[in-house]
Amino acid sequence: MKAKAARMVLLVVGMAAFLLGLTACQDLAQVPHNVSAPSRPSGPSSGETGQLLTFSSGGASCSEGHSVQYRFDWGDGTSSAWGASTSASKSYTSAGSYPVKAQARCAHNTSVVSSWSSSRSVTITAPTYGGIGDTRDNGRLAITLRGVRTATTIGWSEADPGKIFLVVDLRVQALREGVSLYSTMFRAIQADGQAHDRSGASWWLDDMLGSMYDMGAGQWTAGELAFEVSPGQAHYTLEYKPTWDKAIVFRFTP
Repeated sequence: MKAKAARMVLLVVGMAAFLLGLTACQDLAQVPHNVSAPSRPSGPSSGETGQLLTFSSGGASCSEGHSVQYRFDWGDGTSSAWGASTSASKSYTSAGSYPVKAQARCAHNTSVVSSWSSSRSVTITAPTYGGIGDTRDNGRLAITLRGVRTATTIGWSEADPGKIFLVVDLRVQALREGVSLYSTMFRAIQADGQAHDRSGASWWLDDMLGSMYDMGAGQWTAGELAFEVSPGQAHYTLEYKPTWDKAIVFRFTP
């Protein structure tokens, strides 16, 4: 009887151990594949429309040890593409306040997505306009709009029917070492919204503003640029818009 009782005890203990082990395995199997939320984005808290702003996040991890990808919600109904980089850039078209947040996902199983990070607010304002005689800068270049005139012919070049040449006289000075000026980054925007790149007629000006590379701090250049535009507009906007800096903008009526 004692031997039988001992066997029963061993059997019960063994079954209990088996059930406990099975439960533990089931618990381990039920641990979900997940990705933790990334950190709150860092970056500028303000900017201007048309300015390229860069934001960074990171810190997300995959429970399976896989690499992760990131994307940013820009707060204006758009988002960046998924990618391995923890940084992305955005240029806003309208003034306002936008919450920027980040999300991560498993690069191996892209259906496993984290929750969104907390948001960082960025306030976007319209650029301030200069006028004829004013100087505006973006921290790298200072541009002075010295004058504006219109013409139907320049040198050997004649404006197309229904067009005129809008000729702007500019002085540009480098505020830092190694600054480049690209005249192709200037454009004229009519009051009706039509935008015009620098006209080929600029080459017929006696003193054309050309491109200069690696200007030293304080170095300057001056000249004119021509744009073929529609006449009779309420105003025109001259914009210098490099991809890496905020735009410099003037508005005037010639």
